[in-house]
Amino acid sequence: MSVRPRSGVQIPVLTAQVARASNPRGTTAMWVRDRLDGLWRDEDFEAWYPRDGRPGLSPAQLATVCVLQFLQFLQFLQFLLNLSDRQAAEAVRCRLDFKYALAPELDDPGFHHRVLGDFRNRLAKDDRADRLLDLALERLKAARLVKARGARPPVLERIRVPRPAGGRSRTRPDHLSGDTAYSSRRNRRYLRRRQIKHTIPERRDQRAHRRRRGRNGGRPAGFDPARYARRNEVERLISRLKLHRAVATRCDKRAYIFHGTVTGAAIRLWLKP
Repeated sequence: MSVRPRSGVQIPVLTAQVARASNPRGTTAMWVRDRLDGLWRDEDFEAWYPRDGRPGLSPAQLATVCVLQFLQFLQFLQFLLNLSDRQAAEAVRCRLDFKYALAPELDDPGFHHRVLGDFRNRLAKDDRADRLLDLALERLKAARLVKARGARPPVLERIRVPRPAGGRSRTRPDHLSGDTAYSSRRNRRYLRRRQIKHTIPERRDQRAHRRRRGRNGGRPAGFDPARYARRNEVERLISRLKLHRAVATRCDKRAYIFHGTVTGAAIRLWLKP
């Protein structure tokens, strides 16, 4: 399967007219198309596919559907209501605002729902998801929908642990443990730069990719099973914090308010006999 770029695809006139008549106020999918002209382009995905082979579906369209299936209903219900792959594929076939966002003809049959799962498998390899997010953020900034501010410091840079003997607070932990969700090149590069020892298991697909590259794949990441097993102590503490309803529901709209909620819950646990 190969990619045939579809740059500058215009919305069919009949599709635009019917979608506008049915949704005069617009929807999230229509807003993405109008304000951004799509989050991604097919050229952004050319390295993911071989150069020869049968032309496949537009990867930019599949990426947009993957985003929209988790963004829909947010503006109506104020909470995240995920669409399954089957429901998202049905929306591409039946919903006019999805057809408006993806620019197919009105009689386009869409695709099978399993295509979305195959696309996400490609997306999970290496740091592709991070690169796509960076591209989307650049286009959001270019459209002046996101303010270009300085990079937010990682959570680890906000750690301050007072020293018993006084002096400057410690900002670097002795060791860090994390699950496979934090196994990325960016995270490991950041930890090595700050000289923080860490125990993070390598994901199965990352391990297979490193082995396929042979000598160029680099050394395997160090892993201490005994230290990793102690992660359950932290997870049990988080479960105790979630006994407080405000911490478990996370309804606070501001980060500093939620930080104060967690701090108050921790103080109550510490004072509890």
